[in-house]
Amino acid sequence: MVILDIMKKTTSISILIIMLFNIAEAATITVSSDRSPVGLNESFALVFESDSSVDDEPDFSPLNKDFQVLSRNKNSSMNIINGKISSSTKWQLTVLARRSGKLIIPSISFGKDKSQASFINVTNAGRTGKSKARSEDVFIEVEVMPGNIYVQAQLIYTVRLFLSVATSNASLSEPGISGASAVIERLGEDSNFQTSRRGKRYNVVERRYAIYPQVSGDLTIEPVMFQGQISRNAFSLFDPFGPQPKTIVERSESFTLDVKPIPDGFSGSHWIPAQLLTLTESWSPNPPVFKVGEPITRTLTLNAAGQTASQLPELPAWVPDDFKQYPDQPTLNDSQTAKGITASRQEKVAIIPNKAGEFVLPEISVAWWNTATDKMEFANLPERRIQVAALSAPAEVAGPTAPELSRPSAGVESTEGSASIESITVQSDSSVRFWQIVSAALVLLWSLTLILWWRSRIKTSDSQSRDSENLSLKQAVKAIQLACHENNPEQLKSELLGWANLIWPERPAINLGEIAKRSSSDVAEQLNELNNFLYSQRKSNWEGQAFWRVFHDSQSTVRESKKVEAGKLEPLYRI
Repeated sequence: MVILDIMKKTTSISILIIMLFNIAEAATITVSSDRSPVGLNESFALVFESDSSVDDEPDFSPLNKDFQVLSRNKNSSMNIINGKISSSTKWQLTVLARRSGKLIIPSISFGKDKSQASFINVTNAGRTGKSKARSEDVFIEVEVMPGNIYVQAQLIYTVRLFLSVATSNASLSEPGISGASAVIERLGEDSNFQTSRRGKRYNVVERRYAIYPQVSGDLTIEPVMFQGQISRNAFSLFDPFGPQPKTIVERSESFTLDVKPIPDGFSGSHWIPAQLLTLTESWSPNPPVFKVGEPITRTLTLNAAGQTASQLPELPAWVPDDFKQYPDQPTLNDSQTAKGITASRQEKVAIIPNKAGEFVLPEISVAWWNTATDKMEFANLPERRIQVAALSAPAEVAGPTAPELSRPSAGVESTEGSASIESITVQSDSSVRFWQIVSAALVLLWSLTLILWWRSRIKTSDSQSRDSENLSLKQAVKAIQLACHENNPEQLKSELLGWANLIWPERPAINLGEIAKRSSSDVAEQLNELNNFLYSQRKSNWEGQAFWRVFHDSQSTVRESKKVEAGKLEPLYRI
């Protein structure tokens, strides 16, 4: 029994020593493929096999340059034969070549261990007869409209997938861009229909994209790829599980376009390449009637076919100096159809005339580039002359008239004699003077009461107004802080305009540029940077916290200036 225990311990120690010895040795990693050469659109297997434990998990990212990894599996095994331990690990990858030619399978790192680099041949026409048959069952067509494109203009990219066989686990990749930057918007849902090609019936899946190149020069739309499985019809007696599905891969062609820069013939302040651009107006009430102190709302709408709303600029200023204005936040909207994107920008401004007379609302003109006619055009509203009527004066209220004293009729002699007439006259004059004094005293007391009541109302109103204003300013600053914290530049712009209307109620700011002119240099710099970010289509990130730090530091100066202004205005309300 003791001898048996000693043998077991000796065997365990030997196995442990052998294992440590094997672990200490560097692993040898070999690479192989299931066939060579392979076709460009054919998936194949790459097998990495290690004869012992590796230092770490493999990093297959170097393969992404020339290959697309579709799937990967790992399988490990260990054997002990005559006291010798042998272990092996296999990593099997299903990959697809991105291009034809003699491609390098790069060295893959397994921690400190590495595989050897190798080569594989990928051919364009290296398909078997079965591959060609599959290509007739599944293929992809793409279309780009228009072929002549300007920077930031819309092009429509259409993908059509033709299927004559049933597929499973199917997927269709999204288009990619190389050589330049571009914004890609998918247009709605896929459409499905049937068609015939060369006497064969196909189910067609059609997908559309709107692409907006952001820089001029060469732009390449990379191929889209379909991947799916179709079942085999052949059956073998030696395969009890039946035929296994085959993976097929199809690619579209790539497109390279020459994106043209802004033409020299365009002289507008903001580049808008579109198929159609219109500028319309509406009034509330309609037709508008202008009177001093009464508000009128004008709504301007800019529509652009082939553009996104973020690309549309602010409309030029048009409100006369003798009008107060209260602009709403602009409404931006994008609507999608199979033909592309149509954008709209709506600006609504309430105006209040300060005085009567004739005024001119200037012409509003927006320059744009017609991509259909390839020339510059203008969308405009003509100059409008308006007549502002004065407010009608309120009707005067007639005051009470003093009662007339009765006088003797002419030619009527008094029977009492002259002395009696003099007595009556003296008594009447004394009575009139008494009631005049009483009436004057009552009027004076009533006027004094009215003055005291009016001053009390003004003080209460001023106090409530100041409290309300302070509360509104605090809420506005809180809203600005929240927009900065969320890095939301569009919301921040809206909150800044609301804050500015509280700071300068007599002359509200209608855009960020006007706020910048009335702010310190540090705040103006941040406002200009925010404005440029909103309308420049650039890709860099905007930092809301940086804006908030500068804006928050400037608030003490704003509060002091408000106190000074309040002190200057206070004597206007004194009686």
